[in-house]
Amino acid sequence: GRLLPPISATALAAAPAAIEEVYRSYWRPGMHNLAPGLPYWPPPSATRSVLAEAATAEAFGGRELHCYADVRGHPSLLDAIGRKLLRENRVPPEGRRLVVTTGANQAFVSTLMATCAPGDAALVFAPYYFTHVVAMQLLGIRPHVVSCDPETLLPDPAAVARAVTAEGGRLRALVLTSPGNPSGAVIPERMLRALVDEAVRLGLWVISDEAYEHFVFDGAAHYSPAADVRARDNVLCLFTMSKSYGMAGWRVGYVSYPERLDEVMLKIQDTVPTHATTLAQQLAAAALDEGADWVRARVASLEPTRAALWAVVRETLELTGAHSVRGTGALYAFVRLPVGVSDEEAVRVLADAHSVLVLPGSSAGMAGHLRISFASVEPGSEAATAALGALRAGLDAIAASSRRVGGL
Repeated sequence: GRLLPPISATALAAAPAAIEEVYRSYWRPGMHNLAPGLPYWPPPSATRSVLAEAATAEAFGGRELHCYADVRGHPSLLDAIGRKLLRENRVPPEGRRLVVTTGANQAFVSTLMATCAPGDAALVFAPYYFTHVVAMQLLGIRPHVVSCDPETLLPDPAAVARAVTAEGGRLRALVLTSPGNPSGAVIPERMLRALVDEAVRLGLWVISDEAYEHFVFDGAAHYSPAADVRARDNVLCLFTMSKSYGMAGWRVGYVSYPERLDEVMLKIQDTVPTHATTLAQQLAAAALDEGADWVRARVASLEPTRAALWAVVRETLELTGAHSVRGTGALYAFVRLPVGVSDEEAVRVLADAHSVLVLPGSSAGMAGHLRISFASVEPGSEAATAALGALRAGLDAIAASSRRVGGL
C-alpha cells in the first residue's frame, strides 16, 4: 500500500477546538445555541453606507479593495483605534505600535510568536479561554496552568513568582483575560496592577486579552494594564470588533504593543495574514466612530436575559448546594454542577434531551462547570423565552438526577 506521511504530532496532541467539538457532536437544526460568545446585535448602521459605497461600480471597479495593503492596517482604522485607545482605555500612543489582525485569536497567536519560543512557558489562570491553551500547544509553548480562587474565580498575584521558580527560567509571558472567558470575572484594578507589577519585576511579557472590555455589569469596571506607564514596555493588549460591535464574521481585531516588538510583529503579520481584509477594516473604522455609548446601550439590554439565566440556575442547580460564582463581566454564566455530575455528560443531556447547546468547563481547565451564553438571543424575544425554558427543564433534570443517584 501507499506510504502516507504522518500528521504533525504537535497538532494532534493539542487540545480539541472546544466549540467545533461540541458542534460536531451535538449540533442539529432548531437547537437553542447558548454555546458561542456572540452578541445578538448586528454592526452599527453606519457600516451599511460603507458597504453600499464599496458596491458601487466606481469603488468596486477601482483597485483599493482588491490589492495588497499596508500590513499594519488601513489608515482610517488605525486612526480610529488610536483615538479609541486614548479615550476609552487611557493608553496614549507614545512608545506603542498597532497592528490590525484578522480577529483577536490571530492577535493572540501573533503575540505568542513575538514573545515566546518553542519550549518556553506561559502562565495562564484556569478557568482559561480554551483557544489560548490550544494556540500555545500548537506553537510548542507550554501552558503553565494555575487555578483561580474557586470562591471568586480571580487569580493570585503571588502565583506569578511561584510559576517563574517552577519553570526554572523558561516562563516568558503572563496571559490575562479580563473580563474573563468563561468565568465572567472582572479583575479589579488593584489586583490587575499587582499581577502586572509582579510580571514586570520578574521580566515577563503580559498578554492582556480585552475582548470583553465593554461587557461589565453590577458596577464593575474594566481596566487596561497598558494605561500604567510603568508597565507599557511589557504589556501587549488584544482587542476585537467581534463582541462589542457585532462583527464576528468580518474578522477584525487589533493589538497595541511596545514599539520594540514592532519589527517582529510586522514580520509575523506579513507572513501569516498579510493584512486583514480591506473592506472589513473600513467597516470597523465606521463602527468605532459610533463610540462606546452605542455599545453600552446594547450591553445594558443584556441585563434581563442575564438575570433570568441566573434565576434559572438559582432555582435548579443551586437547590442541590452547587453554588456558582456570579461573574460581573463578559457574556457568560459559568455554572457549577452538583457534586458527582460530569460536565461532559451534562452537555450531552442538555443537547440530546433538551436541544440546548452549551460548553463544558473541562474545556477551560475547570471540570464540573458549564459555560452558558446569555448574549446570543435577543432579550424578550420568543427565541430567548424558548431557550431559557429549555435550559430550565434541562438543568432541573440534571439536578433531580444528581439528588437521586449522586451524579449523572
